Order: sequence, then structure tokens, then C-alpha cells
Amino acid sequence: MTDPGGEAGLVEREGEFGGDGGGGPPGASPLLELRSLETTYTTDRGDLKVLDGVSLALDAGRILGLVGESGSGKTALLRSVMGLFPTSHVRMSGHVLLDGQDLLGLDRQALRRLWGSRIAMVFQDPMSSLNPVMRVGRQVSEGPRTSRHLGRSEARELALATLRSAGIRDASEIYGRFPHQLSGGLRQRVAIAIAIASAPQLLLADEPTTSLDVTIQAQILYLLGTLARQRRIAVVLVTHDLAVAASTSDTIAVMYAGRIVEMGPAATVMAVPRMRYTQALIRTSPQAHHEPGARLEVIPGRPADPIDLAPGCAFAPRCGYADERCLTIRPELEITQSDTTHRFACWNPSDSRMVAPEGPALRQRDDDERPAT
Repeated sequence: MTDPGGEAGLVEREGEFGGDGGGGPPGASPLLELRSLETTYTTDRGDLKVLDGVSLALDAGRILGLVGESGSGKTALLRSVMGLFPTSHVRMSGHVLLDGQDLLGLDRQALRRLWGSRIAMVFQDPMSSLNPVMRVGRQVSEGPRTSRHLGRSEARELALATLRSAGIRDASEIYGRFPHQLSGGLRQRVAIAIAIASAPQLLLADEPTTSLDVTIQAQILYLLGTLARQRRIAVVLVTHDLAVAASTSDTIAVMYAGRIVEMGPAATVMAVPRMRYTQALIRTSPQAHHEPGARLEVIPGRPADPIDLAPGCAFAPRCGYADERCLTIRPELEITQSDTTHRFACWNPSDSRMVAPEGPALRQRDDDERPAT
């Protein structure tokens, strides 16, 4: 099978992205660890808790897929990890540990020194994240020139190689253009190139394939998988596409009302979801066995209001299996009896198997296997 973007050179150009691709020692601490992370906005309506006690761990070389409806807290989690919230009107507590260092204890100047070199982010809308008056090449090379003290010619060569690795074959031409001269797909690939140019340890990707067609989406997802596997980069991937999460991620975390309500190996969560919200999300996705023109299922009601949450399970008002306990007592993440890596928060969990949304097999464990075009 072949690389969908024809960019196998990413694996060959090891020195340009740093790292030796080797695994860490057994029992090593996770690269990213969140402990009881809470993020609260101060608004005219009151305190809006967008993250409510989120805890998770992610090892180097692994991909964590974050799924959930809009407003569930996925982007807020990425911005909290990155430290992008203003100091006023936002309160944060808990711990964000990157390779053992607590990022919540750092000031803005110290955080800026980590951006690019150790942690990077791909934003959902490249048109708002790219500088409209700066040429593409300068934006891609700016990070490496600062963090790795490269000369102009060295930085240019690295930027061109990075653009090619992001699926841009005519990199020399794109290098001299401005963002407004590019298509939406090219702008998103430029944004990804900027994020990976300085070889970060952690890559946060907020809907990185939203504006891309299916073919380019496969190239970008394969690129993320290659970076994680070969360069030992930990990736947090936010997506609304359950098929993308299932085929790209090692672990899936399902968020609802600022909390993780289910988390475990991607194949397990998609095939045997225990939390009723996860089950409902899968049912709303298109399936290969659906008849042409078949109407998709919908989740009744509206997402929970973080300012006015009920004392019990936040999903209970929309759940057909809710009972009195669901409405009054909030469930905590529990470990399933058969799999200690699978956790869910539900008083009335499902035991049925489901047909997961189908997607390209992009996360290959064998380095010699690559997705078909």
C-alpha cells in the first residue's frame, strides 16, 4: 500500500524533525497528563465551567481523539493545555503536566518559550490563525529560526521540506505566496506545516481536516499518524467525525458538558460503547449499511447549559434510559470489569455491540503498512 500523499520522505528526513523515533523506557511517565483540570469563564450570567475536573494521560507517540458535540469542551481543553486563555475573566485549577512540568504554574513569557519548540497547535480556521500580510515561507520558517537558531538558507530548506511533508508538492511556489492567495485546503496544510516545523513534543489539532476534501483529509491524517509513530509526538485530535477518530486515534475520549464521560481504546469505545451518550453519537453517524436516502438518527433535546447543570448526569434530560438516580447523582468514571483501560460514567450503561462508522485504516501499527490511495 502507498502513502496517500506520496510523502514518504517525511520518514526519511529524520534530522529535520528531531527525535530518534525510539520508544521510551518501560514504565515511563506520560508525556501529557491532566489532573482534575477545571476552566471557568466569568460571564454576565454567572460562572460558566467549560471544563469540569478533566483527568487523562497521553504517552509520546500516541494519538488521543476527542469527540463530542459543539460546546462539550473539546476546544476549551486544547486552549487550556496550550495556555491561550487571558488571565482575566478565566479561572483555571488543577494540573497540566507536560513531561512532568506543570504548565499552569508558568507565566505567559515562560509559556511562549514552549510554544512551537515543545507544544504546538493547529487551529480550526486557518484564515484567522495565519498572518494575512506575511508570506507563507516566512511564517513556516519563523519558528525554527527562533528556536533552533538557523540561518536564512537553512530555515528556507527546512520550511520547504515541511511544506512538502504537509502534502504541498509545489512547495517552492507556495513558499512565496500570501495566505489569501491559497485555497482553504492549502491554508490548512500551511497551518499544519507551521505547527510541526519546530518539532514539538505535543501537537494539539483542533478539527485539522474541516476544510479539506476526502483525499487531502486522508493525507493529513496519515501525516499525523506518521509524526506520532516515527517522531514520538503525542497528538490530541479534536474531531466531529467519529470515523476519523476511530481510524486515526489510539484512544478516544468522549466529552459532554465539560467532562469526559467515556474513554478507552478506540476500537473498544466504538464497538462496545457503555455510556449512553457515546452510543447516541455513534447512532447519528452515517453507516455503510444504511439505505440510500435513509434519515439519520438525532439526539433529542439540546446540549446541557454549563451555567445551569442538573445535580445528576448532565445527559440525563436527553437520555431515554435515565432514572431517578441519573437525575440526582452524578456518575463518575468507572472501569469496566473486562477491560481496565475502558472507563465510562453512566448509571445505566449499554452492553450491546454497535457497528462503528467506517473510515480509512490510517493508524497502522506496522510501519511498513500504509493506507491505500
